[in-house]
Amino acid sequence: MKTDIPELEGIILAAGKAERAGAFKLGWEIGGKAVIQKCVENFLTVCDRIVVVTGHEPYRVADLLTAYPEVDLVHNPAYEAGMFTSVKTGFAATTAERVLMTPGDIPLVNQDVLHKLLATDTDVAIPAYLKRKGHPVLVSGAVRQAVAHESTTSNLKVVLNRFSPLVIPVACEGILLDIDTISDYNELKETHERKHP
Repeated sequence: MKTDIPELEGIILAAGKAERAGAFKLGWEIGGKAVIQKCVENFLTVCDRIVVVTGHEPYRVADLLTAYPEVDLVHNPAYEAGMFTSVKTGFAATTAERVLMTPGDIPLVNQDVLHKLLATDTDVAIPAYLKRKGHPVLVSGAVRQAVAHESTTSNLKVVLNRFSPLVIPVACEGILLDIDTISDYNELKETHERKHP
């Protein structure tokens, strides 16, 4: 069931080379779905449209997302220059007043986190588990404009800090669980299977 909050889009960053993983990690399976599919399906519980930013191996990402008509793929040709170029690419492809954004390797965020973020009325809302900040972040249109004018040599944290982020405590460890290595993936998979036997 989608939220009744108007003008909400999602951005999922899927452009990196995943060099530490040594493989196409977005295609690894969690609970019968590819990692990137889990991220998309999480966002589809609240978003009517999702922008997935591709870079390295864009066709493999596209192949995993053909069943999701709500997803628009936007390619970042400058992805090797750093993640902030993908952030800028993603925001440039959105028009909503509010945007949820996450890296594509954080698949275990639950709906409670999303609804707590959406219940806020601020320019930047960030979830935190045991005082550690995670993803996704929720930002306003004002933040999108600031990102557009920021240098590609900067980063998202610099922009967000100008807006006095509101930190939202949540009970979901999944906001912190990204996949950098095969060990991370195995631990994340075990966490999911423990909670969903």
